[in-house]
Amino acid sequence: MKSMTFFASLILITASASAETACLRINDMWSWSPVSPSMITVETRSHAKFTLTIRGVCPAIMQNKLRLELRSRSSSDLACLTANDDVIVHGDAGPQRCTIVKIEPLVPEKPAIQH
Repeated sequence: MKSMTFFASLILITASASAETACLRINDMWSWSPVSPSMITVETRSHAKFTLTIRGVCPAIMQNKLRLELRSRSSSDLACLTANDDVIVHGDAGPQRCTIVKIEPLVPEKPAIQH
């Protein structure tokens, strides 16, 4: 019984650690697309995808032809983007700064197994 409890704990720790390893670096953004005025999807050079949720709304996001920049509060380009970092949308009226509240890796759905 103790070994089963240990094994179950090990699985939970491993799953938690792998979820925490997903990292969006500011210098790794390949492309982006709007989902709503408060959410965008970002794709990295290695084709990992992340959903970024913005505090409130950032109307300029819906004009996806504009240039978008990720700005971290860290001084390193290798740091992972975190909550309270910024998305900056450069538009005709100047840059609009929007604060990130949540970053989630987008995991593709696995196809159903055919029997």
